[in-house]
Amino acid sequence: MKVSLNTLKQYVDLNIGLDELVEKINMQLGGVEETVDLAPKYKDVVIVKVVECEKHPNADKLSVCMVDDGGAVKDVERDGRGLVQVVCGAPNVHADMFAAWLPPQSTVPATYDDVEPFVLDVRELRGVKSNGMLAA
Repeated sequence: MKVSLNTLKQYVDLNIGLDELVEKINMQLGGVEETVDLAPKYKDVVIVKVVECEKHPNADKLSVCMVDDGGAVKDVERDGRGLVQVVCGAPNVHADMFAAWLPPQSTVPATYDDVEPFVLDVRELRGVKSNGMLAA
């Protein structure tokens, strides 16, 4: 069974380090097979609010979204309201939802351990600029 340390912290007051926690669990409940630090893999992910979402003018299955990251990402093109344009292929994307955004120059987490990880950039998708991608 895999359990997130952050989830455990919601239910118990943990004022000990990871190594000590693993030792206590091993002594009392059984064996911890491994611990995995997912922070490096997901370090580039930013939670954003989708402010606007319109159908892409040149593609049936794409949407053009304007997202608000609260200014967290520097060096990205913004409109006059401070919003960032991202083209998205998810059928369930809509305005007023929160989403995981991978801005330009971030590594796609699924490719993090690959020999050549996939690093996103600003690209045009069917004639519309996309600053990174919204992730599932």
